[in-house]
Amino acid sequence: MIQWRPFRQVDSEQLRQRRLERALRAAREVPYYQTRLSQLNSWADAPRLPLDHFLSDPAAFYRHSAEKRSPVVKLPVADACRVAVLGAGFEESGPVRVFRYDSPQELAEYGPDAIAGPMDRIRKTALDVRAGRLKLPALERAVVVFTGLRDGMLEPGDRELFWQAFRVPVYEQLQGFHREALATECDAHEGLHVETSNALFELDSEEHLLLTGLACSAYAVVRLVTGFSARVEEGLCGCGWTGPRLLGLRSIA
Repeated sequence: MIQWRPFRQVDSEQLRQRRLERALRAAREVPYYQTRLSQLNSWADAPRLPLDHFLSDPAAFYRHSAEKRSPVVKLPVADACRVAVLGAGFEESGPVRVFRYDSPQELAEYGPDAIAGPMDRIRKTALDVRAGRLKLPALERAVVVFTGLRDGMLEPGDRELFWQAFRVPVYEQLQGFHREALATECDAHEGLHVETSNALFELDSEEHLLLTGLACSAYAVVRLVTGFSARVEEGLCGCGWTGPRLLGLRSIA
């Protein structure tokens, strides 16, 4: 049985404003925003950031002062278990081990209870398992699939494929450009809970989902047009959490 993290309270408006102010200070450090936000008095006045502006010159949004460390994988399980992260660059700690793209035999020998990784890597692993090209001991806990602007979105049939291959619950995790968790799926599987310490989401008049990064990680973005759409709703989830969730997340790019 997967154990999800404990119930949490909705962030106060004061805390939300402090995070926004910190994010704006961080944004003013990067070349793209140094002049654009210099006279900005309120986050509410910030213009939208077209996605192609970021993708064409990500260096213009890079924060050289940000702490340089490998991203930590955020997991839905509360107790310790063997976790295999598929893909280089993540931090290893305790029972969490990182496996490169060319190490399927090491992965099989490790015998993880749960696996996590970018969508394309999870999909390839699932196809290999289903076709018999990769022999893995049965998973006991979960599959955590990273989605987002780096990894794309889940496609129709992916969840069924993952169930056929692994026979454990699937949890989607929307990630930012530095692999920070932006929104995470819970046991109720009723949308993605926004990680309010890392992200603020809003919808513009055209129903584009806008992202403001609050984690002050390697890249600073304010009201980025993500190319996704979703309903942003508050309220109690079936898992016991409250606060904002993304419902019906889909690509509209």
